[in-house]
Amino acid sequence: MKKLDIVLWYLPICFFIFLAIFIFVKFIFIFFFSAAFEPGFMFDLIPYYFLSGVNNLHLLLLSLIIIGFDAYLHLKISKKNLALSFIPTGIMLTGLGLKVATSDMTISNFLNYPIFGFLLIIVLTDQKHILAFPEIAILSEKEKLADKLAKYRPVIAKSRLDMAVESPILQIPAGGKPSGYVTAEEILTLHKETLYELRSIIKDDLSRVHDTLEELEHRTRKVDILEEEIRKRKYTATAQEANLNCPYAPSFEKRIHDDLVLYKDELVVNVKKEKQIPRDNPTIDKFVECAVILKRGVLKQVNHPFVQLLGFEKDIILEKNLFNFIAPEGLFDIEKYYINRLKGDIRKSCETVLLNSNNMKIHVEITITPTIYNGEAADIAIIREI
Repeated sequence: MKKLDIVLWYLPICFFIFLAIFIFVKFIFIFFFSAAFEPGFMFDLIPYYFLSGVNNLHLLLLSLIIIGFDAYLHLKISKKNLALSFIPTGIMLTGLGLKVATSDMTISNFLNYPIFGFLLIIVLTDQKHILAFPEIAILSEKEKLADKLAKYRPVIAKSRLDMAVESPILQIPAGGKPSGYVTAEEILTLHKETLYELRSIIKDDLSRVHDTLEELEHRTRKVDILEEEIRKRKYTATAQEANLNCPYAPSFEKRIHDDLVLYKDELVVNVKKEKQIPRDNPTIDKFVECAVILKRGVLKQVNHPFVQLLGFEKDIILEKNLFNFIAPEGLFDIEKYYINRLKGDIRKSCETVLLNSNNMKIHVEITITPTIYNGEAADIAIIREI
């Protein structure tokens, strides 16, 4: 379909240029070398052949002027020039149409029919191109394409509009002009329908990403509630074991000290139990790798390697949701990780894709470990580049 559009775009230009060169050369040979007045369609392009005072040279010169003017309008392409091109094309159609209607179908008049058909195809092609032009001006000469599209660039996450501009449909080479066309305005004109489709796709994608973020935040809150409930149950079970003087308390909740004491001339073991209180407000500044503290998906602490990885200022990153720095294609992995976590999966790591300040994609692996932050459940996330 794309090749057909290119052929239809260049068909009128090539046809009129070829016809103008042919008639010009024929005029030179007829005027200077007294060549034969053939083929006859050259003198039938203007309906003036009905007038008795006009000879063949006059008709040939007028035909050359009309065809040259029509070729110029198609070379200097614009909506106005395409509309004006209907005038010379209509004159040629009128002349050939009257000749075809009033003359017999002979060998000398045979070329009138294919030329008449070509002109009809050109009229339909010009009409199609006029409809492809927008009703208002797309861009002024002072406003460049990159400046126009930069208005839609997001602050943090890269939207698919930038991807669409980088696609082969609208890609502009470094030379300043796209191959096959003259200006960027012509590309936007020829692909008006494509731009409207891209705008619709972008709106749908942004809406879907927003819904996914809300769903992930909701599931993150559910995971936090479940983890808090599990932690309370562990503390309760530990307290019950302590009351039963059980020396086999879990290592992450209890510390057991065994002291040898003398009791009634016998050596016995005195077991002392202590609760190990989780460290509140852990620091991550000493981590060599990228590390953050997350509380329900919100970045509470970040270390210097993580700030360098993203390229944003630390004040911009803090109190932002981690999902704001994840590329759209990486949201699926995060969503899958939290769903598996709700199902009881004990895996603590997942892979995803981050976006830095230059909108470059970084493939990373995130390892999440529960912790306590300001007396509430939180997570320490270690981020490694893949």
